[in-house]
Amino acid sequence: MNIDITDRGAVPGGKVLCTAEIQRAIDDCNASGGGRVTVSSGVFLTGTIWLRDNVELHLEHGSVLKASADMNDYNALDAYPQNYGCDAEMWVGKHLIIAHETTGTAITGTGTIDGSGDAFYGEPDIRPRYYWKDGLALAKDPKVMRPGQLVCFIECDDVTVRDVKLTNMPCWGLFLLGCENVTIQGLRVFNDKTHANTDGIDIDTCRHVTVSDCVIDTGDDAIAIRGCAHRVIKKKITACEYVTITNCTLASSACLFRVGVGQGTIRHVRASNLTLERGEAGMCFQTDFGGHGRVNIEDVNFSGVSAYGVSYPVIIWEGNGANVRDITIENYRAWCMGSLRMNAAHRDTVSGITLRNCDFRIIDSPFEMTENVKNMRGRYLCEASNINELNFENLRILCDEERAKLWDGGARIMNCTGKYGFEGETI
Repeated sequence: MNIDITDRGAVPGGKVLCTAEIQRAIDDCNASGGGRVTVSSGVFLTGTIWLRDNVELHLEHGSVLKASADMNDYNALDAYPQNYGCDAEMWVGKHLIIAHETTGTAITGTGTIDGSGDAFYGEPDIRPRYYWKDGLALAKDPKVMRPGQLVCFIECDDVTVRDVKLTNMPCWGLFLLGCENVTIQGLRVFNDKTHANTDGIDIDTCRHVTVSDCVIDTGDDAIAIRGCAHRVIKKKITACEYVTITNCTLASSACLFRVGVGQGTIRHVRASNLTLERGEAGMCFQTDFGGHGRVNIEDVNFSGVSAYGVSYPVIIWEGNGANVRDITIENYRAWCMGSLRMNAAHRDTVSGITLRNCDFRIIDSPFEMTENVKNMRGRYLCEASNINELNFENLRILCDEERAKLWDGGARIMNCTGKYGFEGETI
């Protein structure tokens, strides 16, 4: 069945709230056995809409689903048991599009989902360098919470998201929790760089996920792989696993690719053919966040990565006794401002870390090298501590003589085992 939302009374123009009409089209399509609900060309103002089994929400070229700026037009905070928000970061569990425990649900087409983030933030920050926490200060009113994730798939099976654009988000873009058999292809995410929490894609405790041919340019993590297994209620999924990401271009004001956060396990992740254009960390492996969580990270492979303008090419951080094992990064070329940093607070928790055929070139920093900045960036080109089986195979870090004066030395490797011969050059 194919239903255009205008057939159910939705009015384009972005002035009339069309939530009920869009929801009626989705429900009717589901009741008939499934099919396509089409958003035709034009701007349609809406609050929360719920996707159903076997329904494809298709946004035609030139169509816009425009999120309401009125928080009363969104779902209740207790709308489903897996829902949550973050008071400290001023966002709540209100969302624009929700699929909850569905099968065969899809969002497709070349149209746009506009989160109306400008209704919840002030003017963009004009400083030359953005720090993530500054984004929170841009909220128009600290007492007014923002909507949370723009598009949510919660414990769903057979999910497809293809070709749509997410923009002007007040918080994360696409969030998947406890889902299985997911295909994300050609997704485009563009957001203000100074808006905090505006992740591109967050994959949390999902199985069998493929992400390909996506372009993400946003104010927080471009792609994050998370392991908050305790938030999965009905499905028997205990790990985020079998995730493949390929042929994507990522830019961010924070991490370009984050692996970590949560209290479960992340494993069997493959990422290849990535272009990283700007961000803090090119790759960040982190067992906790802000002192919270304890996630194990196992069997992750990155290959064929090119990065420019990243502060750190790779960060591996264990600070809570969780395991980080069998991480391979190969064929990675980066132009970066900061060091290669791999540190474990606990002995015997991080092991099997291999960097193969990697070239990192140190370039000018866009900010003044104060002592505080130097400490953040690191004092050595390569830092590693408390890692077993640390292997460098054809690793080079290149730095010209002038920039070399800003560092205390080439490599500082303490209490590690393995074959970590390091080639540092001035050019």
